[in-house]
Amino acid sequence: MHASTSSKPASLGRLHLALLTCLGVFLFASGSHSLLIPAWEANDELDHVANIEYQVKHFGTFMPIEYGRWHETHQPPLYYWLGAIWQRLLGIAAFDVSFPPWRATKPENDKLIFAHDRFNAVQAQQALVLHKLRLLAPLLGAITVALTFWICYSLTEDCLFSMSATLLAGLHPKFLILSAAVTNDTLAILVGSALLLLCLRYTSTSRDRDRLLLALGIGLTAGLGILTKLTLLPLILLLIPVAVFTCPGRWKQKSADCVLITLSALLTSGWWLVHNRTLYGDWLATRASTDWLVRQIPISMKAASVFDLERTLNVIPQTLFRTFWYDGGFNQLVTPFAIYWLLWLVAGICFAQAFKSQLANTGRLTLKNALLVWLAALSGLLAVLAIAHNSAQAEGRLGFVALPAFAVLLTSGSEAYFNGTNLRRLGLLLWPGIILLLDIYVFARFVLPHRQL
Repeated sequence: MHASTSSKPASLGRLHLALLTCLGVFLFASGSHSLLIPAWEANDELDHVANIEYQVKHFGTFMPIEYGRWHETHQPPLYYWLGAIWQRLLGIAAFDVSFPPWRATKPENDKLIFAHDRFNAVQAQQALVLHKLRLLAPLLGAITVALTFWICYSLTEDCLFSMSATLLAGLHPKFLILSAAVTNDTLAILVGSALLLLCLRYTSTSRDRDRLLLALGIGLTAGLGILTKLTLLPLILLLIPVAVFTCPGRWKQKSADCVLITLSALLTSGWWLVHNRTLYGDWLATRASTDWLVRQIPISMKAASVFDLERTLNVIPQTLFRTFWYDGGFNQLVTPFAIYWLLWLVAGICFAQAFKSQLANTGRLTLKNALLVWLAALSGLLAVLAIAHNSAQAEGRLGFVALPAFAVLLTSGSEAYFNGTNLRRLGLLLWPGIILLLDIYVFARFVLPHRQL
């Protein structure tokens, strides 16, 4: 590590203050979004709530894929079990979602999808209930924020760097939308963040007892990831083998760790995998899920090979370009493309600078840690591409399972760009400042004007 990027470990009190500041800012922002975003306007929120209601009535069971009129029935069950527990803790009885009246039948930017002024009494009451159910999302998001701070500090032992990268992740406009709504993305991001942290800790310890405990944690977390959302699979399949390969120790120890990781992952997810194999003929029920979605939402389910140049070189990059930073709601409220261009320009410079500084051995991260962080970011991209292979979707939120990795790389790059000058602190403040300005724009342009039940 370059001397100019080194820093003394922060005191415990300073660390707690920094973390609490990040959590406080995030909870205020996500709570405001949760309160002000109109009911059911977040992506597929109707379907996710319907899944929760099924679990409230049939807790601990696996929902049949071909069930009901909604299409998210193919999702793994863990988030919906958690949502059902949350609903019971709130004392809310199970209910059948009353589908609200449409305002528009096709996406229109800067418009809502439902006619909220025409809700009947039942729909208005359910909208109030939804806002209570949404409160789980900021809590899960807060855990992700804390994990991100821990990841950053374990990598750098720099309080300011950790705070900067954590605020970038926690105030990311799309992450705030996800952390304000009922969606399994919030739990998937949390699990992905936990897996990255465990892998980083695993590769940095040489004590046998700690290794075994971390290996157990990695396996259990991987199993929970399989039970949460299949977009976590690239992260699991890339990160764990590399972590085992690069960790210190003899190959006999590594082999034992592999066995422990595999068994603990199967302990948590194996019963669901066997259920799928028995009922649908494949372990992840991907074929049955695809067949169901083709019937339910045929316009969105368009399988294509990687040699489909229109999909690969046009549709996927264009969708990722406009959805990574912000899009909100069924109608995909989006900012002007000029804003996206500016964000991607700065991000591209920072990614390139982070990579360059790593090659020159002047960056923040050791080679081993850098490899895991870059692989995590790559797995986020692969998650998007995997979904885009079978559907017309390639939304940036699918890659947020690696959100802390993106935050670390962007912050490392912005710091490295100003490294060796008196403006190093400006580099650390760059991304929180950019994200805050974008949040203010989104809040004033979309959230406040659309606020209603």
